[in-house]
Amino acid sequence: MNILDQRLKHLLPKPNTEAIERAKRMVEAIYESIPSLDCKKCGECCGTITFSGIERLIIEEYVAKKGLSLESFTVTRNCPALDENNNCVIYQVRPMICRLYGVSEGLLCPYVEPEVVIPKKLAWECIGFCYKVSKELDTIGRITDKTVRWHKGIVRRLKKLRK
Repeated sequence: MNILDQRLKHLLPKPNTEAIERAKRMVEAIYESIPSLDCKKCGECCGTITFSGIERLIIEEYVAKKGLSLESFTVTRNCPALDENNNCVIYQVRPMICRLYGVSEGLLCPYVEPEVVIPKKLAWECIGFCYKVSKELDTIGRITDKTVRWHKGIVRRLKKLRK
């Protein structure tokens, strides 16, 4: 965020709890629609990643309930959320990119073949949705109808792949 953005941030509407909870439910609905993969826990695909503001909020709430904090994660050769046995300590709330790895075109795992492969364009939409909803909460304090429709389309297409 640049200096001007920092000075003007107080002028932006603050999202209410209802809007934040709705955004979290929408992201979680996409999470649930992505096919799972029988991860072998090699840790080779795990590394430093970025994630959206709403994903960070979901992760922060989860680690707080577990008595952890994001700051307690240490960067190792791989992802800071991996323990010494390559178990992801935030697996239940892992970010979108982690969920897409192994089941998306261009992100396939060399060790496990997925039952369904998500087309690259749809995978990018899943990631883009998280950033879009985060930006809307930050800038207008709510989720637009257009974004809601986009979300429904993403979930519908993901579920259709699994049939």
